[in-house]
Amino acid sequence: MPSINIELDYFQHFKTRRIIAKFGAGSEVVLIRLLCFAAKTFPKDGIFKELPLKELIFLADLSMFREPEKIIQGLVDVKSLKITKKKWYAIHEWEEYQGHIMALKIRSQLANKKRWDNIRRMEAEKEKPMTREQTKKAWDN
Repeated sequence: MPSINIELDYFQHFKTRRIIAKFGAGSEVVLIRLLCFAAKTFPKDGIFKELPLKELIFLADLSMFREPEKIIQGLVDVKSLKITKKKWYAIHEWEEYQGHIMALKIRSQLANKKRWDNIRRMEAEKEKPMTREQTKKAWDN
């Protein structure tokens, strides 16, 4: 099961402390929620493609926070989030810290394909008539 990486000093990190100082206790969880949402929905690059701010807040379940728009802007200001050239929000340094999520997804897809190819091959072999040697061997046992 994939998981996100969070630095051990996340809650003491200066960026996190700045967010708490500006928006109050609990606001530090917004980035964690965004990381989880990105990992599930945008694992390749952590870019919230084609999501306007209000939709991002709704989908990442940030409505419970007071002033989530301002918290997100605060995350941009401290460089935990960035805004792409296409004006989409993105997790800063996604590949460096969360790149393993896409690698695990690809590995899982390859393993699933191999497993299903083996099952199909085995099913196809069951449908083939036995050769004379296989029939003789089956009767001899």
